[in-house]
This record gives sequence, structure tokens and C-alpha cells, in this order.
Amino acid sequence: MFGTISRADMLSLTTMISTLVREGNVSEARRVFDQMPQRDVVSWNAMLTGYAQLGHAHEAISLFTHMRAWGPKGDGFSFTAIISACADLGSLNYGKKLHGLVVSFGFQSSLPVCNSLIYMYGKCHEPSSSFDVFNGMGVRNELSWCSVLCSYVKSSLLQIAHKIFVDMPNRGTFAWNVMISGYARVGEFNTCLRLFKEMEMVGGSPDFVTIVSLVSGCVDTLTGHAIHAHAIKSGLDLEVEVRNSILSFYAKLGSLDEAMNLFSLINVRTQVSWNAIITAHMRHASVQEALALFECAPTRNTISWTIMIAGCARNEHSGQALSLFVRMHDSGIQLDHFTLGAALHACSNLALLRKGKLIHGCVIHLGFHSYTYTGNALLNMYAKCGDIKGSHKVFEAIFCKDEVSWNAMIFGFGHHGLAQEAFMVFGEMLRGGWKPDKVTFIGLLTACSHTGLVEQGKKYYELMSANFGIEPQQEHAACMIDMLGRHGSIEEAKAFAQPRMEREAYNTCEALLGACAKHVDIGLGERVAKELISIEPGYDMGYVLLANMYCESGNWEGGEKLRHVMRERGLRKVPGCSWIEVKAQVEVFMAGDFSHPQIEEIYRTVDLLVIQMRNARIWASHVSQEHL
Repeated sequence: MFGTISRADMLSLTTMISTLVREGNVSEARRVFDQMPQRDVVSWNAMLTGYAQLGHAHEAISLFTHMRAWGPKGDGFSFTAIISACADLGSLNYGKKLHGLVVSFGFQSSLPVCNSLIYMYGKCHEPSSSFDVFNGMGVRNELSWCSVLCSYVKSSLLQIAHKIFVDMPNRGTFAWNVMISGYARVGEFNTCLRLFKEMEMVGGSPDFVTIVSLVSGCVDTLTGHAIHAHAIKSGLDLEVEVRNSILSFYAKLGSLDEAMNLFSLINVRTQVSWNAIITAHMRHASVQEALALFECAPTRNTISWTIMIAGCARNEHSGQALSLFVRMHDSGIQLDHFTLGAALHACSNLALLRKGKLIHGCVIHLGFHSYTYTGNALLNMYAKCGDIKGSHKVFEAIFCKDEVSWNAMIFGFGHHGLAQEAFMVFGEMLRGGWKPDKVTFIGLLTACSHTGLVEQGKKYYELMSANFGIEPQQEHAACMIDMLGRHGSIEEAKAFAQPRMEREAYNTCEALLGACAKHVDIGLGERVAKELISIEPGYDMGYVLLANMYCESGNWEGGEKLRHVMRERGLRKVPGCSWIEVKAQVEVFMAGDFSHPQIEEIYRTVDLLVIQMRNARIWASHVSQEHL
């Protein structure tokens, strides 16, 4: 009917615009609007509301600017629509200008306009401004209370939010859900449960959002089972959002069997369902099963691909991760910063600097170079691929550094034997107001260990608890033992390890055994190896290091006996593996493997390098003697 109207009156054309907007055809609605010979405020509002409701915030602002210049004076509906559009953009400055116009036009007493202002300030993380508007309202409704409540919850100001919640004249399901989800987001799960029980006691009506919020904050299987049981009892488990959230919960905890059981019960599987079950398999290191599910999924989005790439990289299938990344790129699926970070992690694992640089190009091209997450991934990739200068360059370019940035740079310098540079970064970290954590000190101790700075390492170990209140853990103790062992202070390493053998047994034994192996201390090595084997009988480290010590000391029979025990127990030494990227081709070398087609040339080159290294060492020793 609308298409055949030649000169319809204003009301008919406005109705046409509203109808097209409801159908989601905003471009056709704008065409009709532009062809109107005359427009009143209702016509403008219909188009403004359409843009705001359909997420075209920039177009709404542009239209409102035209309306002020050439159209009629806006009314309360105009301001409600444009303020909502501004909220979606999160533009605080423009929102404040609109607030000024509201006052100058005399709409500061309009309930819908005030509610939209409260909502806008909340979206822009200005809860105090939200409350100022709320406080100045003569008349409030449930939406007013819920909007100001959301403002404080969104900014994680939960104590103030709770006071507002307590003062609410009527608390509907939405208000309860806002509070429960807010506490879940900051990890205060016990408060979530308390609110949920209160909600039921006062006759509230939990809905699927309530259950989803509870599940999102849950961290233990027992409570998760209880929430799942409640959902089944109340019938809310039939909601697809509830099933997906519970499925994601089981996936997060690595409860693969329960996740699979629930997945099999879901009749209508959404993208979230498939992503959750794939995540569950990846957390269980079931990479092939995850890949099979991924291939079976009817659709795959950016999150699906990223889960697969990150999961493969995390589970030692980095080659597969990069193959998936290439497939994703070739399929035209949008890459995000998490995808790129996962691909960079895979490059780090394989030390593929060339491919890492190509992905760095993608990061810049897609505009993710300013993201802290991708910056950290790039920093780590360059450091692990041997390009410490490139790593430091990326570090310097990260605009908003976080704890991961600082720790990764300290680790990078430490592993490259650049202890002084690591110490300088630590100093910058402290001057910038950052507090070091346990990971920071592992990096510093590693730097000291790799460069023989024993006294400096001891100082850092003491600084942890004395200056920063960080209780040393087994990883720190292992670093200290490794450092002392590398330095040749085997007795000191033994004395340091002895009181920690029981409470920090595994890491301590492993580090001390490494020190014994380095200095061929058979007596201590035997005792430590037996301790390590008793803790982890299925791990080859204790057997291999002790067998090597026997052989090094000439006790070939003892070494062979241990290897015989390993064979009897089904233990197999994992062969050492090295790889290098040569002209975009990755060459892999396994210890004891002579199958490489260029093996003779490789060994000739290695022998030449060994001779050069020995000569360099002799020359360095000679120079050192001359300067004594």
C-alpha cells in the first residue's frame, strides 16, 4: 500500500517510517523521510528513534544536528532517543552537551528524559552524575531506580549500589539480577548466594538471567551441581541460555563427562553450546576430539576459531594452531586481538620468528597494535624467538602496560642472559607505581641464575617478603637451588633445599637433582633421585639424570640398570628436540636421530662451532689471566 502512495499526508508517511523501522529496514525508512515534502517533530522523532533502536548511533546524532539546524524544536521524545544513542556510543562529552540542552529546553523534569540521562551516565561510567540526575527527580519509577543501580554496579561500586538496592521501594527480578551479576563479576560468589537466598525468601521470582549470573560466578563443582539441580527443579534448565551457561561452567572446570552429558541433552544447540563443549575438550587436552567437534559444528564464529587456535597452542599442537589460523584467515572470518594473540603464542612455542613477524603485520593492519593483550603476545614472541631487541621495542611501544608486560620483559632479558637490563626494567616498574608479584621475582631470580649473580639473587629472594610481603613459594626455592647449583655451591644448595624437601618436595628435588647432575655428586644425587622417583614414579626425570650421573662417573653398569628399570616400568625418555627456521622452512632435530637428509653437513657444522667455542673460551681465559 505504502509503495503506491504518490502524495500521502504527513501522518501516513510518518506511519510508513515507523513500520519500516519495526521491520529493520532503516535505509528505506530514511529514503521515505528524505522525500517528505514537509516534516513535523513526530516525523523527526520516528526517524531518530529508528536509528537509536537499531544501533545506528552516529546517524542518529547526525540527524539530530540537522533537526536543530533546519527542523522543528525537539521535544521529550527527541531527547530520549538521542540520549539513548549517545549512551550506546559511550560519548560522555556529547552526553553532557545533551544534558545542557535538556535543561535549556526545560525537559529536566521529564521522567523518560531523566531516565535516559541516568542510563547514559551509567554507560559512560559516571555513576555520580547518574545519581545527581536521580536525586533531582521529583517523580521516579522502577526504571529510575534500576538505571541508577546499574550505573554503580557497572562501575563496580557495589557498596553504594547495595545501599541503593536496600532503599528501593520495590525490588523486581531485574534489580535482584543486577546485584547478583555485579557480585559475580567481581568474584564475590558467597554474596551472590546470599542474595539469591534472600530473593527466594521474600518471594522473588528468579529467572534464567538469575541462574546464568549464579553459574558465571561459581568456582566449585559441588555448588555448581546444586545450582544445576535448582535449575532442573524450577524448569529453568529448559532455557537454552541456562543450559549453555552450565555447559560453559563444566567446561571451565574441565569436567568433560558432565559437559558431554549435558551437551547430548541440548536439542537446539547454539554457537555458544558448540564453543563450550570444544573448550571442555581443550581444557582436558583432548585436541583431536575438540577438532572433530569443531569440524562438525554447523557454523563457526571468531570465538570458535580462537578457542581452537589457543587450545592447540596451549596443548603442544602449535603447528596445528597455525594451520587453523591460516584457514580462518582464508575463510574471511574476522580476526580479533585474541585470535592474533593465540597465533603469536603458537609462533613463540615453535620459535617461528618469520611467521611471528607476518602476524605482527596483521596486528598493525587490523589496528590492534595499541591493545595491551596483543602487545604482550608480541613481546613474548620476539623474546622466545631470540629477537630480544624486537621484544624490547614492542615493550616500549605498549601504551598501557600491565603486570604481564613488565614480567614478560623481565623474563625475556633474564633468559637472554641480560640480567642488568632485567634489573633496570624492574626499577622502572617500581618507579611507575606497579607492585611486583611472585612471577616478577621468578623472572628476576632466573636472570640471576643464568648470569651467575648469586649475591644479587639472594638479595631479591629476601626482598620478596621483607619489602613486598610476598611469601617465597616452591618455584622461587627451585630458582635459588638452580642458581647455587650452576655456581658450583652444591653444599649451599643442599642446605637451602633440606628444610624445604617435605613441603615443596617436587620442585625442590628436581632443582637439586639438576645441580647434582651438573657437578656429578653421586651420593647426594642418589638420595634426591630416590625422593623424586617416590613423589613422581611415572616421570622420567629422576631416572634419566641419575643414569647420566652414573655414566659420567664411569659406573656404566648402574646406568644400564636404571635404564632397564625404566623399560620395565614402561617409562621412555622424551628425546631432546631442537628446531631452527631457515629460509621460511622449519628444520627439526631430535637427539639421537640420524635420519635428516643433510645430517653429515649438519654435524660437520656443529663440530666446527664447538671448536670455535672452545677456542673462544681459551682466548677469553687467556685475556682474563693477562688482566689479573
